[in-house]
Amino acid sequence: MKLSAQKLQERTASLGFPVARGAIAKLENGQRGGKIEISELIVLAQALETSPTMLLWHDMPDGDAWYLPTVKDSAWYAHSWWTGESAVSVQGVNTGGNRQTAMDSMRKMSLDNLMSTRQALRHADDNPYLTDDRIAKMVNSIPELEQHAREDGWTVKGRDDG
Repeated sequence: MKLSAQKLQERTASLGFPVARGAIAKLENGQRGGKIEISELIVLAQALETSPTMLLWHDMPDGDAWYLPTVKDSAWYAHSWWTGESAVSVQGVNTGGNRQTAMDSMRKMSLDNLMSTRQALRHADDNPYLTDDRIAKMVNSIPELEQHAREDGWTVKGRDDG
């Protein structure tokens, strides 16, 4: 999602934690020494309609990520570690042995994404934060999510398949 710093500041303010345009510019330009407050990360992710881990490791799932000063692995494994799905394995600078664990986790995530999107759509009327635009994006994402799940070996049934 591409937003101006002003629009992003307005979105963060509407979420209850305004992040100033100056802070946004410093983050974009790498002028904060790689430091971000957790509260900023969370509200910026929500304002940009993505996850905090996508902001931290934008090369997911295939890219590499440093998730500790001396630990580099796949961006997906970094995500798995961040969400508590995997424990960090500090064997040295590169923990490439975690890639299979990360791939297994990513395979499960494709199904989870599909199921959570379907669930959110079933309860869209009960969620005042889901705008018509967001609902339309979710509906339009279903075929792609279904395709990813199929590619990952899951049997996917449509709404009318039972």
